[in-house]
Amino acid sequence: MKGFKDRDFIRTGEDFFFCVIGYAHPPDRVISYLKYTPSPGGKWGKGATRFKRVLPYYTASLLLETFQVLEKQYPQYLFDSPVLGIRMLAVPLAHIKTYYDPVEKLRQLFKAVRVDPLQARLVEFVQLLSGESGIPETFFGVTGSLLIDIHQPKFSDMDVTISSGENSRKLRETLLSLYETPKSPISRLEGRALRRRCKMMSDLYPISMKMARKIYERKWNIGRYRGTGFSIHPIKSDEELVEKYGDRLFTPKGMVKVRAVVSDVTESSFLPATYGVAHALIVEGPKVAGLREVTTYEGLYGGIAEVGEEILVRGKLEGVEDKRKQEKYYRVLVGSLEGAGADYVKFT
Repeated sequence: MKGFKDRDFIRTGEDFFFCVIGYAHPPDRVISYLKYTPSPGGKWGKGATRFKRVLPYYTASLLLETFQVLEKQYPQYLFDSPVLGIRMLAVPLAHIKTYYDPVEKLRQLFKAVRVDPLQARLVEFVQLLSGESGIPETFFGVTGSLLIDIHQPKFSDMDVTISSGENSRKLRETLLSLYETPKSPISRLEGRALRRRCKMMSDLYPISMKMARKIYERKWNIGRYRGTGFSIHPIKSDEELVEKYGDRLFTPKGMVKVRAVVSDVTESSFLPATYGVAHALIVEGPKVAGLREVTTYEGLYGGIAEVGEEILVRGKLEGVEDKRKQEKYYRVLVGSLEGAGADYVKFT
């Protein structure tokens, strides 16, 4: 089996579906979050086999609720990481029943003789993106409920993956152009749909409706295709996987609020999203020198800031020991359990 990548899915013996997070995993586990569990009255699934969505949105506060449930009944899926310095969800390899590959699943749908309306729309959507951007179809994948075949054509969205930073940048430019093209089948959210999304964002995160609107305007990867919602998720290619679990050690140093200037956005569209920063000023919390990065597991804050822009960040300060380069520095982590849903990345 290939290495586990962000947005892959795995299924356990209890028929729990976990979504993989990131790329650096312990040797015997896969860092992930619990997405779907069996439920007789669930909205997802087919026939008598139904599932409910455990985590409607990936936020630190909702993740904490999942921890509390698993601690009582399925503690085998909780893991105290000596590398990351936190308790987290990580599925032991021995508990994985099925592995789901987004690229392979999309390839199967392209070849399938019979598909349902949503699957047909997905294939059509990817063909359009590939044709307009010049990116071969083999770099695309599908994740979410479509990947694991529990989708519902009436209401499920299309969650698409795109491999490599270069292809992600190409696709970004293509989508931005298509949004502005008259009679394009691809559009941004607007009107009531946009207001609902901004309201949801401001309810889930410590941001105002106004900031939610600003963030959405910078999100090139969320929209609608012929009335069906879609999201695009950049995934690292094999060549871009340069860090292994344990290459860096992280030590919590308390909560901080920081002002900093963005210096690098190369890793800001992936998950976790990382911004290189300079001229960092800690306005609240432990005062340290050598703060270089802001990393977030909250997808909302990925890819929203540009080089040269000042950002205001609240999160967990971590000491970083890079064993490869034999150096130490600091970063701010947004989306930790310690942040309790109160951390953020904002811009003016």
